[in-house]
Parts: sequence; structure tokens; C-alpha cells
Amino acid sequence: MVISSDDAQFDKMVTYIPNRIGKWLKSMADEYFEGTELRSYQVPFIISISEHEGITQKELKVLIPCDKSRISVIVNELIEMGFVEDRCAGRQTALHLTEEGRVVLATCKIFTDLAKHKLISCFTPEEKVIFKSYLKRLDEHLDVLNKEL
Repeated sequence: MVISSDDAQFDKMVTYIPNRIGKWLKSMADEYFEGTELRSYQVPFIISISEHEGITQKELKVLIPCDKSRISVIVNELIEMGFVEDRCAGRQTALHLTEEGRVVLATCKIFTDLAKHKLISCFTPEEKVIFKSYLKRLDEHLDVLNKEL
């Protein structure tokens, strides 16, 4: 089997582009949130809890690709920081943003909009639509693949 240089380059990009994006986002977030209590890894938690008020830690695990113990640690950090409160419903958590959490949420959303704009600014409007559809399909496919693990 002969591998063309295009195939080899694509294989390389599939494995390292997600890592490059992650590193870039982390660096950008670290700079953006410098001088605040918030850390880059906490942003998806703040946003997810705001979009799913009353979510449990178990449900967060479906939305955010972290193991159970990592989710617990980050949720506890956000509770200690006063951004999230746990309104327990029996044995399960019921996570909600506090008023202070809602203020931080606004900052998180500004950051994610800025990051998204910077990241995809190299695309035309038409390419952005296509790229979004590809990302959605890839995300759905990853859900299937992760269930097979």
C-alpha cells in the first residue's frame, strides 16, 4: 500500500490538531483569566451548569469528558469559590450557579465567543457553516465511539 503525502499529512493533522487547539485555548484562557480565581479548566463546568440548572455530577460526565473524580474535584472547587451551589436532592447533587457564578458566566461566555472568533477567523462564512456541520457530525460520532469503549 502506497501512502500519498496528502494522506500522511492528514493522518498527522488528525492526531495533533486537536492537541494544538487545546493548548492554544488553555494558553488564551490562562491569559484571559489571569488575576481572577477562575481557571481555564473550570469554564466548561460553569457553562454546562448554567445551561442545565440542577444537573448532577453524573450528568456532567456525559457533557464534559472527564473522569468522575476529576468532575467531583472541579465541582467542589467551584462550590468553595462561591460560583456553584449544590441543592441536594436526596443522594444526588443538583448543581446551580450562584449570583456570583452568573457574573462569572458572563465572562466565560465573552471568552468563548472571543476564542471561537479567533480560531475560525481563517474561514469564509460559507466554510464556517460547513465546518460547524462537520464538527457536529464528528462530535456525534465520538459519542458512539466512546460508548464502545
